[in-house]
Amino acid sequence: MRIRTHRHRLWLNVITALLAAGFLASGSVSAQLPARIEPLGSAEKAKSDRQRDEINRLGRRYLGTPLRGGDPRDLVVLQRLLDEQWVNRNDIASQQALGVALGDVMASGLRLQWVVLDDELGRSRALRLNETPYLFFPVTMVSKRMANGEEVDFKNLYETVQVEVERLSTRSQPKRRQRERPARPLPDPILEAP
Repeated sequence: MRIRTHRHRLWLNVITALLAAGFLASGSVSAQLPARIEPLGSAEKAKSDRQRDEINRLGRRYLGTPLRGGDPRDLVVLQRLLDEQWVNRNDIASQQALGVALGDVMASGLRLQWVVLDDELGRSRALRLNETPYLFFPVTMVSKRMANGEEVDFKNLYETVQVEVERLSTRSQPKRRQRERPARPLPDPILEAP
């Protein structure tokens, strides 16, 4: 089967990356076509800021610990907020706010950029690996897992994405041409016999 358009190639790469990371099966990505990847708009930035503020407020109020703006120690704060049930299992908005804070840690630690995927289903915030078509969707990573009755382990989510980013980074780098080495002659069985 031949891929004819850039959009189809883009989606094939996105879906392949997410399948490998297990995010398609968990419902964190849509496979609808066509799609555009764009910088965050002012509405998405404002919504993300409100969600960060909400989680920061919860951390300060119930744990005495603010978020540190994408620092890996934020993963502990997020885990405690969830484990100690300061975020309700039915509160999808707060769960997605946890996902934004998780995304900030991923963006900071893994050098990913916040973008918007604009497709037939609407606009979704995602993290993009450099200028590649590879996207991760931390905003819904928490809420989708909770909706499915799965345990949420923020450190594990981060490490899973980290492994996938490393794999995709090496894959997306241009391959260097190998220097042709002269073939090594096979040993002459008569001259080199013991």
